[in-house]
Amino acid sequence: MRFSVFVLLISCLVAAGAAAQDRPNILFCIADDWGWPHASAYGDAVVKTPTFDRVAREGVLFRHAYVASPSCTPSRNAILTGQYHWRLDQGANLWSSLSRRFGVYPLMLEARGYHIGHWRKSWGPGRLKVGGYIKDHPAGKRYPRGFKQFLDARPDAKPFCFWLGASDPHRGYAPGSGRKSGMDVDQVEVPAFYPDVEQIRSDIADYYFEVQRFDSDVGKALALLESRGELENTVVVVTGDHGMPFPRCKSNLYDMGVRVPLAVRWGAKIKGDRTVSDFVSLVDLAPTFLEIAGVEVPSEMNGRSLVPILTDPGSGRIEAARDHAIYGKERHVPCRPDHSGYPCRGIRTDGWAYIRNVKPDRWPVGDPPIFGDTDPAGGPGKGTTKTYLLDHRADPKVRRFFDLSFSKRPREELYDMTADPDQLRNLAADPRHAETKSRLAARLEARLRATADPRVVGGAEKFDRYPYYGGGAWKKTPRPKRDPVRDWRLACEKNGVVGSAVLVQREGQTTVHEVYGHADLETGRKVDVDTIFHWASITKTLTGVAIMQLRDRGLLKLDDPILRWVPELREVRNPHGKMSDVTLRHLLSHGSGFRNPTWPFGGDQPWHPHEPTRWDQLVAMMPYTEVAFTPGEKFSYSNLGIIFLGRVIEKITGDEFEVYIEKNVFKPLGMTRSYFDRTPWHLLRHRSNNYRVVGGKPVAQGLDFDTGITVANGGWNAPLGDLARWTAFLAGQVEGVGASVLSRESLREMWRPHQKITEALRTRIGRAPRVQSMGLSFFLETDDDGLLLVGHTGSQRAFITFFLLEPSTGTAAIAAFNTDGAPQPATRAIMARLREGLQLSVFPRSPTRK
Repeated sequence: MRFSVFVLLISCLVAAGAAAQDRPNILFCIADDWGWPHASAYGDAVVKTPTFDRVAREGVLFRHAYVASPSCTPSRNAILTGQYHWRLDQGANLWSSLSRRFGVYPLMLEARGYHIGHWRKSWGPGRLKVGGYIKDHPAGKRYPRGFKQFLDARPDAKPFCFWLGASDPHRGYAPGSGRKSGMDVDQVEVPAFYPDVEQIRSDIADYYFEVQRFDSDVGKALALLESRGELENTVVVVTGDHGMPFPRCKSNLYDMGVRVPLAVRWGAKIKGDRTVSDFVSLVDLAPTFLEIAGVEVPSEMNGRSLVPILTDPGSGRIEAARDHAIYGKERHVPCRPDHSGYPCRGIRTDGWAYIRNVKPDRWPVGDPPIFGDTDPAGGPGKGTTKTYLLDHRADPKVRRFFDLSFSKRPREELYDMTADPDQLRNLAADPRHAETKSRLAARLEARLRATADPRVVGGAEKFDRYPYYGGGAWKKTPRPKRDPVRDWRLACEKNGVVGSAVLVQREGQTTVHEVYGHADLETGRKVDVDTIFHWASITKTLTGVAIMQLRDRGLLKLDDPILRWVPELREVRNPHGKMSDVTLRHLLSHGSGFRNPTWPFGGDQPWHPHEPTRWDQLVAMMPYTEVAFTPGEKFSYSNLGIIFLGRVIEKITGDEFEVYIEKNVFKPLGMTRSYFDRTPWHLLRHRSNNYRVVGGKPVAQGLDFDTGITVANGGWNAPLGDLARWTAFLAGQVEGVGASVLSRESLREMWRPHQKITEALRTRIGRAPRVQSMGLSFFLETDDDGLLLVGHTGSQRAFITFFLLEPSTGTAAIAAFNTDGAPQPATRAIMARLREGLQLSVFPRSPTRK
């Protein structure tokens, strides 16, 4: 019996090994800036692409393949993730990054036993480390000597997935290389949006020369596979990342920017010599590769597998639903003074192309005179076509061509692709085509909404605020010259602040952590990166998240009356209605009707009591407490309401507030130096004292104090590093455990305006008016485009603190002061100036009010 089991086990292992060996290999070949229709398989009479033609002849040639974006980084991000670039945060922009939280197909295949790697240009350009790729790469290990080195390193029996990238046919070119290679430049077909001149013909021929060089590289890879007997079990895909690097092509939503060659070969698995007219997107490649490998396709992928098309024996339209493609663009290069992009979206069908330019007031390819959003101009091979158009724009015969590429465009563009394939005549304003335009616009809108495009569902302002990690002449465009951190340090020194610290975080990485002065004057201990400050009312954001956790677990509802959980509040006087009208939501949004001071007394009489430290003391004060207005009527900041929410947490969970937060927030998020009230012995050497200025001299208020019953309102102590961990969680940048603490949906609910604080206020740098509102325990700043910033301030004893977070980018600014008092230091004024300066520099599109 034991022998039989052993034989069965060996048989299973052998079968599993054979199955792994039988899984097809994947060779993905992608050119840099190679657009449709520049391959001889598509009928181009000049460029010669024998390898691409072979793949098409022995496999499937796609006539309608489109990229997600006509820009390198977002296009490649979309290919890797199978998602449209507008879903990938800063990955929607050129020279950006790609967060690890977006799954990529090569790493998914590696996890299922594939040998993965890449050569030359795969992901990029940008900074992968910003997204969390510290030692690895989304396309696998780089093999600098190419495909053979990769194959030689492959473990036996492992299927492979290789990304064969290229720098061709990206600029710059060797001038005249096309002609020197034997091309007949006179036969080059010049697009109708350029003047037909020798310089442009030769420029296109030089581009063709590099297309042919890429084709040769792919041919060598296929020959290597054939020599090893592996070609027939390899899926070969050949394509480009977007259109050619010429004006009105790359970085534009016209066909010459978003339409690319695509051919797929899979040996005897698919019928060859077929031409398919289905509309496909390169976001379809990731789910295709996963299905081919037998790996489940994640639900977040927008692409649809091409396997049904590949395995169908027919030509023409295979899947009726594939009758259109959508695409878009955010920032290519920041060639405008405010570093904004030219956002646009488009849809293409058999007969029509519709484009929506979101910001038509901007120059479409960058501000003059650089026009930097398209290929460079100036040097040999660096942009001959662009240079010609710029140099001859005053010529009436050239001006219309110049305008087509560089002048401003209307909000909507509509082209009849049958009558006008070069997209020269915009029909969007033609009433005869109003129905067609309306139909396409509605269809585009529906697709964008279904894929959660921030340009439709809100939050798109983030795209212009993401950092740009590239260089270029556009870096000379003006930026705010103010250095708020330098100003903060000088102001602290001038005004006698004892100690302070500032931290700035971008994309989950700390970029600024500056400290000033002393944490404790008596011992001479200075503020450092580990110094622990008291965060006072910022604690309210912890309380709010805790309430949302209990809501999500079904233990309470936001619209529950507070009386359900704190029946003692029946004793409170409410001349505006019943106490049962006050809900948890009202308390979270400071709209409950409780007056602004913490206690029922204003503190303006000597007999008014001090803050109570126990619940029974607070209960004794309830008959003397009065609701000041109808709940939900307006905003009135109330510490008292948050204390009641802390009581709710304790009654539902059976834990003290401090214990609940430790178990459900601090511990899972790794905030190991956060605590409430008295400082643990091992952290005491890091705790900052706090100082109130009396008679011009700082007077210590004590290293420790107990906030008592008010702990849910203001008891949090922590170094700035733990606050950075908190803001990273709020921005969705704490991998793994972040969503288990609270979902993104619940956080977004907390950031919806519930109570308006101010009317629209004009901004300092000329954008639309902003509005200050209260969410659920967070202060909000919004403008016409949606949410800009969330944050909170704190003030208790002599500690003064704040944090600001831009949820769309994960950029955060955090600061703490250990000094308050009058007439000096003017800490609150320093804090206000610091906040304003950081908003102008760290959050350049989230301005402060005058």
